[in-house]
Amino acid sequence: MKKLLLILLCLPMIGFGQTVNDVPIKDIDVKYVQIVGTSKLMSTKLNIRIDFGQETKFWSGGIETFVKDANGKGLDFNSMIDALNFMYANGYEFETAYTLTIGNQNVYHYLLRKKSYSAPTTSLLVPQNTENMKIINKLEARKIDLKKIYNSGDITKKEYEDEINKIDEYINELKTID
Repeated sequence: MKKLLLILLCLPMIGFGQTVNDVPIKDIDVKYVQIVGTSKLMSTKLNIRIDFGQETKFWSGGIETFVKDANGKGLDFNSMIDALNFMYANGYEFETAYTLTIGNQNVYHYLLRKKSYSAPTTSLLVPQNTENMKIINKLEARKIDLKKIYNSGDITKKEYEDEINKIDEYINELKTID
């Protein structure tokens, strides 16, 4: 019974703690990501990095692109299929793959597409108010900034949701103005 309780307590950390560049994998709001797998030294496991277009520091050596658990520890993957299944469980679908060999080491590249991604819609038939579109773009950027602030723990979930709702309401008003 104690083991079952311990397992149940650990499930939230296992299911919801994976991040890349301190962004939860399920919250990465892009259409495509690339996972890159390289062999670990003296191991059968792979190092998996995820590139979603994030900014990385030159001196970090890609450390920010590795998948980490809730405690900031890097996750181990048995194979590229293990990583692919992990990403599928987090909302991504396989698109294409290729392998490069660099100095006797295979480097695997898998391109994935987010299943739930919906591109911003604009109509070519209806003229857009350019001033309103500039404001909307700034508000959308603010939503991304708010997500980062929320993920850092500087604001509560309620504060985050309230601000997002206010921004969405304002955006909807701007879209109805001709």
